[in-house]
Amino acid sequence: MANVHFKSRRFVSALLCVSLLFSLSSCKKKSKDKSDLYSAGRVIEATDPYFLAEVDKVNIPVSQGKKLQNMSINECIYAGDFAVVSYTQIYQLPSEVEKQVNSSSITGEVFDASEYFISATALFDKKGVLIREIGQNNCNIYGVTVDKEGNIHMLYDMYEPLEIDPDATLEDAEKAIYEHHAVTQIEVIDASGNTLRTISVPEGIEDYSAWGSSFTILDDGTYAFSNSGLIHLYAPNGNPLLTLSDKDRSLIGSVVQSDGKNYVASEKRDLEEGNSLILKEVDLETGKLGDGIDISSLLSYGSVVSTKDGVFANSYSSFFKYDIAKETIEEVFNWNDTDVDRALMKNISCTPVSDNEILAVGHRSYDIDYPYLIHLTRAETNPHAGKKMIVIGGEHLSDCDDLVSFASLYSSRPENSARVVIVDYTAGMGEDESLANIERSIYLDTLSGSGPDILVNLYNSVAFRTDSIMEDMNQYIDGERGINRSEYFDNIMRACETDGHLYHIPVRFSLNGLCVNKSLVSNTGGWTYDEFFEASTKIPDQVSFLEGVLYNDLLELLLGASLPQFIDYENKTVDLDNEEMRRILETVKRYGVVKQPEDEGWYYMEKEIPGEGSISGDGDLTMEKIMEGMLAVWVCQMDSLYTISYWNFMCPGGAELLGYPGKEKKGMAVHPETSLGIVASSKSKGLAWDFIKAFMEYDVPSYQYPYGNSLRIAGFEQESQAIMKDRNAFRESYIDRPEMGKYMGATEVTEEDLKVTRALIENASFSTGGDPAIFDIICEEAAAYFAGDRSIDDVLKNIENRASIVVKEL
Repeated sequence: MANVHFKSRRFVSALLCVSLLFSLSSCKKKSKDKSDLYSAGRVIEATDPYFLAEVDKVNIPVSQGKKLQNMSINECIYAGDFAVVSYTQIYQLPSEVEKQVNSSSITGEVFDASEYFISATALFDKKGVLIREIGQNNCNIYGVTVDKEGNIHMLYDMYEPLEIDPDATLEDAEKAIYEHHAVTQIEVIDASGNTLRTISVPEGIEDYSAWGSSFTILDDGTYAFSNSGLIHLYAPNGNPLLTLSDKDRSLIGSVVQSDGKNYVASEKRDLEEGNSLILKEVDLETGKLGDGIDISSLLSYGSVVSTKDGVFANSYSSFFKYDIAKETIEEVFNWNDTDVDRALMKNISCTPVSDNEILAVGHRSYDIDYPYLIHLTRAETNPHAGKKMIVIGGEHLSDCDDLVSFASLYSSRPENSARVVIVDYTAGMGEDESLANIERSIYLDTLSGSGPDILVNLYNSVAFRTDSIMEDMNQYIDGERGINRSEYFDNIMRACETDGHLYHIPVRFSLNGLCVNKSLVSNTGGWTYDEFFEASTKIPDQVSFLEGVLYNDLLELLLGASLPQFIDYENKTVDLDNEEMRRILETVKRYGVVKQPEDEGWYYMEKEIPGEGSISGDGDLTMEKIMEGMLAVWVCQMDSLYTISYWNFMCPGGAELLGYPGKEKKGMAVHPETSLGIVASSKSKGLAWDFIKAFMEYDVPSYQYPYGNSLRIAGFEQESQAIMKDRNAFRESYIDRPEMGKYMGATEVTEEDLKVTRALIENASFSTGGDPAIFDIICEEAAAYFAGDRSIDDVLKNIENRASIVVKEL
């Protein structure tokens, strides 16, 4: 339950270099290092690579007169001058029909499901304009490929309408349905969208899943169809030739053709030993596979795709290819070389046409999922020549839609004298990378001056809160080109200070703490350790006091509010053998658990809901305890005004948000969700501040509201009103279905909720922080105390000694 309500961010980052970060263990590293090309402070030259971008939204048709509730893209294949898209649409049912559906009294005469639940496949041109529909509710697309003449070849199956004689017996009708099969075919379409020919595939493929399949035409006209770990070869006339397989491994993607040889990518997934990827030469006449080359390191860079032209990896920052001749991983394209909105990069897929042209499909998926066709062509000269680069580095930046989208917008503006380069330091991170070692590398590289200009989301690591590493942002906030503090939650910035210095601005934040059932717990605001213990003694025997939080998770929560005061990185000293640490360990031992209680956590639910019938799916026992008044306290994170509204709605006694227990009674802890700070060694501090200031003043588009509360008061108010409107509209849709509305969290969000939320924000006075290396030490040593094997005195002494060594070595 704790990991459901508390969004913990582990501080994974790496500043080992700018372009590629980690050495490759299974194959050679890139043969040409491009780190200097994207280095902080570098002036862009006219000869630097740059790609012009045409970005077009695919205009998927929407039924007129109906409200589209949801749309998901099953497949979007961009090939040549066309895109083939398979999609599913769900439309709002008319109110009278919905009532009948909910009461299980629906009749076929008043409701045709195919009008409101649509699964279709359609052909679009490269600008996203609909050419024609291929099929609706009767078609599966398996792949699209382009031949040497630029024609596209589509592999799909189609179910023709089945007409059953109304006088047929039940046995005959069932037989007709059983024997009704899809027709599999390859349709060849020219550059104008006209069908040139249709090739029948006698060996139908309807039993295969369209998900994860690929379809390619090889140099000699042979078709390669990959599905379910096998590659099926078909002659140009559609007749089957051969099926390629590799024992207990899966073949992914197409046959790769390089220098007159053919290869297949063979993958094996293993939770214990890790995943592996081997490129094996194959004889297309016999199907025999060679020993192959281990290219498993490619898996670290993103989703891997095998095409006729090679094996590639799509990452958030770059597009990589395995060079068979050199046995190296080469960067084919870097997203810093264009001005495409980086918010489209999630789950992006790329297909190289040549060194000068790339096709990609991006997604802007918020309420409705729409694909975008991205056509990249290399420019003769870089239009940003003369601008200076500022580098923004951080971990998992793909989660920061608002930041990366703004960075793209900022870079594209001619009036700005800097161009933003984005470096996600988790790109290329292997499964066996040590988080503590990675953060140590960031620290040392930043200290030496080889880091970026701006660090993102490193606030939570207390090692990055010193003058030697980071700039004090207060001097910029209050400087000549500063901001008006009255327009921001200034107390949130003050809460994130270290000895009066603000090293990271929490542009988006949440509040961490505990939520309580007010009918069971009378404490308000916060509590001391003694008050927390006293409250636990007043709970009825049949009621659980605190939800089952694992020892290390509870330790992390309590340490987050205290650890920063125990470590002085500037003077390389620690104080972890103290009374506060003693109380933390005692509290964790008393209330933490080794494993989640049997009456909490997830389970498969089957329930009868009055007026709704039977529902099934993932159920949450912990939530049910809250709803039944059988749990007094649980971990909570307040990321918007909906939090307090939701818990008041779900908790029968009403809810209150409090801070964690501590030496002193405090409110909830500030937890930056997106933080930005200027590196002390940056040579472009002024430009870095210009970017941060512009981002702080940026009005985030309504479709892009990210996680957490906005630091800017106007932004917070605007987003709160939008959330209130959306949630209340959602509640209205369940107004006649209160029991289901309870399960769906369909609560009314009010101005009072906004008032309470703002009060909690304005009362926050301290923040969380951590250090992966120190935390690992504390967990390792504390385990013996929790198990009763060692005294708390011995454990604290060992923690102090080991942590001192780590800090002194920095």
